Amino acid sequence: MSDQSDSQTLCVRVPAAEVPTLRARPQGDSGVVGAGLGAAANDERATRPIRPLAQGGRSPGASDRLERIKVGDVLFGFRLRHPLGQGAFARVFVAQQADLADRPVVLKVSGIEGIEPQTLSRLQHTNIVPIYSVHEDPRAGLRAVCMPYFGGASLSSVLERLWSGEERPTRGAQLVAALKAVGSPASETWSEAPGSRGGSRDPSREQPAEPPSLFSLMGSLGYFKAIAWVVAQLAEGLEHAHQRGVIHRDIKPSNILLSADGQPLLLDFNVSIDATSDADHALLGGTVAYAAPEHLLALALGSLDQFQAVDRRSDIYSLGLVLVESLSGERPFTHNGSYSVPVSQLEAMASDRSKKVPSIRQVRSDVAWSLESIGRRCLDPDPAKRYQHASHLAEDLHQFLEDRPLKYAPELSRVERIRKFFRRNPRLLTFSSVSAVALALFLAVGWAFLGARTRLAETRTRLVEAQARERKRAHDSGVLQCQGLINTILGDESHIRQGIAVCERTLALYALADGRSAQEHPDWVHLAPAERLELAEDRRELLLLLAGARVRLASGDPRELRAALALLDHAEALDSLNPSKALWLDRATYLDQLGNHDGAKAAQGLADQIQPNSARDHYLLAISHARTRSPGGYRKAVAELGEALRLNPRHYWSVMQRGICHMELGEGILAVRDFGICTGLWPEHPWSYFDRAYVLDRSGMKVEAIEDYTAALERAPKFVGALTNRGLVRLELRQYGPALVDFDAALALSKGTAAIRAGRGIALEALGRHGEADSEFREAFRRVAPGPGAERTRFLWTYGFAVADRTPEAAKAAFDEVLRHEPHHPQALYGLAMLSMRGGQLDLALHFFNRVLVTDPRFMQARHGRAIVLARLKDHERASREVDWCLEHQPGAGDSVYTAACVFALAAKVNPDPRMIDKALDHLKRAFDLGTDQVAATDPDLEAIRQDPRFTAILAAAVAARSGDPK
Repeated sequence: MSDQSDSQTLCVRVPAAEVPTLRARPQGDSGVVGAGLGAAANDERATRPIRPLAQGGRSPGASDRLERIKVGDVLFGFRLRHPLGQGAFARVFVAQQADLADRPVVLKVSGIEGIEPQTLSRLQHTNIVPIYSVHEDPRAGLRAVCMPYFGGASLSSVLERLWSGEERPTRGAQLVAALKAVGSPASETWSEAPGSRGGSRDPSREQPAEPPSLFSLMGSLGYFKAIAWVVAQLAEGLEHAHQRGVIHRDIKPSNILLSADGQPLLLDFNVSIDATSDADHALLGGTVAYAAPEHLLALALGSLDQFQAVDRRSDIYSLGLVLVESLSGERPFTHNGSYSVPVSQLEAMASDRSKKVPSIRQVRSDVAWSLESIGRRCLDPDPAKRYQHASHLAEDLHQFLEDRPLKYAPELSRVERIRKFFRRNPRLLTFSSVSAVALALFLAVGWAFLGARTRLAETRTRLVEAQARERKRAHDSGVLQCQGLINTILGDESHIRQGIAVCERTLALYALADGRSAQEHPDWVHLAPAERLELAEDRRELLLLLAGARVRLASGDPRELRAALALLDHAEALDSLNPSKALWLDRATYLDQLGNHDGAKAAQGLADQIQPNSARDHYLLAISHARTRSPGGYRKAVAELGEALRLNPRHYWSVMQRGICHMELGEGILAVRDFGICTGLWPEHPWSYFDRAYVLDRSGMKVEAIEDYTAALERAPKFVGALTNRGLVRLELRQYGPALVDFDAALALSKGTAAIRAGRGIALEALGRHGEADSEFREAFRRVAPGPGAERTRFLWTYGFAVADRTPEAAKAAFDEVLRHEPHHPQALYGLAMLSMRGGQLDLALHFFNRVLVTDPRFMQARHGRAIVLARLKDHERASREVDWCLEHQPGAGDSVYTAACVFALAAKVNPDPRMIDKALDHLKRAFDLGTDQVAATDPDLEAIRQDPRFTAILAAAVAARSGDPK
């Protein structure tokens, strides 16, 4: 192993003692989610999230095989002609069925999972897409469902086209025109893909193959009636499914087809359930933007009771949302997630939809009152007050189309009811009847004036409630920001300070000038009881978090400790909350640090009397234990988090916190497992990728760490910590150009911390731009605080490694300064060991390596260095034991395997045993396969195997494999 290898590559890495913990509020779920996903949080075998299945599971290779399917392939006798769409778990093609005269069909290819074929086979209705046949290959794990090809387009595509212009649609003919513009004809030729816009079409192909009777019907209606007709047809199809025990659970515009002749059809029953089957084996899914409140709660909580509340009336709610969106061009709720929604947002969406019934006429005042009433009945938060059957919805829509009084929803406008009567009886509009009509209208207007005061009061109430909900949403957002900023593993005090500022602003949202309790704030009082309880729990958590953050920044400062105790007093004073064990444990800790040992003992006694009951209680207690930053504290935290996850398996931050505790305990595999689960529970949150990258980096899996840092940056492009750490890993992989790009990006987004300047200096030093490097190092020295301190210490040893090759004297001076203040600092000791090793002072190098490993037994680079020194000193037995330890603890780390190759090669140099040479070559090949970047061609420790032809072949293969890598 080259003596220079680690002197350049060991960079700014936060020591374990400096790594804070991440603790935050409940979050995380994906919008399309299974009831069993959260259980993976407690499965020791789980390393990454999986999609839960109703029965069985997808074969491991099914996903890969799906991706490999391409146009032109023949699958189950169908030739795939062109793609129609692709989802998370299936691909859809237009295909030719060879054994039936190449008739055009739709082929949906997926894994063998779900119950869609069994479901659809029972459904035969004009408004449900039927199944021709089902084909399965159990060995490949693939299923193909063959369905008729109707042409046309999804309702979502039609609505997007329809509402893309400035003019609001008012005529059914506009709906027909939009369908023709985006849809495909029913009679398909293979020269052009459906919906292709790549060139001009033959005008004859714009017309549907069948007589356009439905187009004529829709075109003759006004826009509102055309939409009412479409939804009525869908409601009839839905009633057919409900009568056969099938609940769709994913009704949305993209799952509704308007065929080429205008027929509305329901699609995609793949997340449907058989209401007559065992609910324990059902798959819970759906798209949250169109989900009923009870469906959202089921997705958030994952309990069987909540799951069973999702029934046919939930489908009616979803179809009502489709009706409202089609009529108004807007979704009626501001909370609209799609496929990656945290639990708190699911709960907020459920709460939002449980409090109000949206009004179509608030967006489009020209919508008929009958449609307003139908929409309200569909979207009532209480399932018992909705339409109880889809047939009831269909009947009311037909009543509207025929100008008849609604049967199941109330008539909201007497004037409109009178107009309906005369539209049904136009001959009554004679001169002799005008006076009677005028009298009726006068009376109706009179009633309207009498109701004006009531409506005004109702409007004021709604405004007050809306303001209260908006303030709570701001509070929810602040809680989430605080958790993410304060509880990170960056060790960056600026992050903590920013989090404290956000925390204080969030708490101020309910502050009253006269000093009264926040719970007396008008916007608090106007919330529903459940929301007030949630707000109180969040506020207590914020107060505990703020107290801990302030004490952490000013460790031992009596003023901050007293301020923290005052915050705990505010938290304790919140009404309606059960006593918090975590609060009293924190109080005991702060009192003890103030020297009030009697008070601390009393607080501890009270804490011992409180038993945590809820998932949140266990979670907060875990945070309190983890705050001690001791192995015992982390062990206790893991136990409490296990209990929290037993009560709430989908609690994102409990899984995250457990991962960080495992990381602090050196249990890297368990930490990676938990962070992997987090990426499934909340795929769009960058911190789970960042934390997993950090653990992978510390475990020697540098390439994988870069991938996860990149994933974090894809979700948060301005994540300075991820840019900085990715740059540092790239330095270790000698990718100096890309590392410099990362540091430049981090510098552009921040004030340029000493760490960023130092990293940039290291990259410039390695690129031979010594003048610029010296300038960066001077800037880093200027920015770092003078005198002893964590930031200056970190910069000094980083600088020492950067300049060790060019100015070893300056490097030694930097390491010595660190050791004057911290005699056991592992990185500084390691730096002196590497300098001694390079100078040929092997005994002195061994002395420093031994001191490093007494302080930090898991310092892997020091283990590598000690193994090489022992092998050079011909102590092959101890060198071999050192290598065995490294391979046991880092079996997948290329540098550990490379060290083993060097140790075996040095042994072969003393005793040219062919078996030892074979071992050295085998380990060298495996090291390159694992991605090590060591420069083997000139490494003196490999001299004994350099003349072997296999050595040359291994290096050539490694060079070829690296040819596409950034340098």
